Amino acid sequence: MTDKDVTEHVEYYNFEQESMAITQCVCGAEFEPWKFNIYISREEAERCPQCGRALYFRAHVCVYEVTEEGSPL
Repeated sequence: MTDKDVTEHVEYYNFEQESMAITQCVCGAEFEPWKFNIYISREEAERCPQCGRALYFRAHVCVYEVTEEGSPL
């Protein structure tokens, strides 16, 4: 089995630490917020009630430094 990044093909509401509400699946099925939830664990991938695709998510964090122009750093 392989994993496929389908981020650009789904819509989601918001995510908490380990769960996220899917509002539109890859297949186009739409859901009210928190009616179809997926989780961070691949082993607990949730299947879309419409198409059966097994989905989970990973959170990515980027850290940025804000610097002033002319700053000694």
